[in-house]
Amino acid sequence: MGDSSVKTWSVALGVAVVLLGLVDMIALRGEQVAYTTARLSSSDPATIEISRVGEEHLVEISTSRRVHGETKGKAIRYRLEAPSGATVYEDSEIVARKKRYFEFVPGEAGAYRFFIEENMNLLGSTTYSARIAVYTDDRRVLARLFDF
Repeated sequence: MGDSSVKTWSVALGVAVVLLGLVDMIALRGEQVAYTTARLSSSDPATIEISRVGEEHLVEISTSRRVHGETKGKAIRYRLEAPSGATVYEDSEIVARKKRYFEFVPGEAGAYRFFIEENMNLLGSTTYSARIAVYTDDRRVLARLFDF
């Protein structure tokens, strides 16, 4: 294979990857049924209204931070509670700016509460915020694997 043939295949492969990413982000994204924001510094939970019971929901949490001084991250804890107060999902991690996903099937309709709390401040002073979007019929694969 010549040098121009390798370049042609490289360009074709790059275009195919970009197109696959666009299909994943646009065509395979489900219907957004809820959206809210939450701040780490707030003691009030974010509220997510869920009306479709028994149907799989995908929760997409996007975190970002505003830095004051040098910081590497913050350990946070997040939790989703059903209207009855039962914990639907919880996790903790050292966060940076990224997305994370989890799925659940609501057993009841109503106001679900999303808590995001500081677990431990590692370095510096940082303010975190989270955008929480809830989807049904979501079939994205690449977005979940590569956090975009």
